[in-house]
Amino acid sequence: MSITRNHFQMSFAQLPAWICPTCQSGTLKQIEGHPIELESTRSKKAHDHDAWDPDWIDKRFSAFLECQNTHCQELVVASGNVTIGLEYTIDEYGRPEEEWLELYHPKSVQPPPPIFLLHKAIPSELAERLKTAFGLFWMDRGACAAKLR
Repeated sequence: MSITRNHFQMSFAQLPAWICPTCQSGTLKQIEGHPIELESTRSKKAHDHDAWDPDWIDKRFSAFLECQNTHCQELVVASGNVTIGLEYTIDEYGRPEEEWLELYHPKSVQPPPPIFLLHKAIPSELAERLKTAFGLFWMDRGACAAKLR
């Protein structure tokens, strides 16, 4: 029961290649033209403020992803918030650099990718409860953990 931990973080610079929730063998890839991002009206109005910085930007995103297994091709939709933050790196001369970076914070992924693979021998009722827990992960991690218990 291995978990790809970097696929289940709070935020991503780009959406990961999650395991397909249907076939559990293919990976999900964003469909061309996605994600779609829109900035909130409140955020747009804030650009006029004298102290405005890019980290004030507040966006929403939606993205369609498709399973790369040609026998499956499940369609998955992810949505959530986008924030802007600073990433600090060191250049080739050892000097610090900063760069503004968009971070995706998924709040819903449907159907949800498995946190761990479900063996075919698991009773269907238990498998459905686990899949429900996987979906809760993005909205409420506490509820996800409670459902897994």
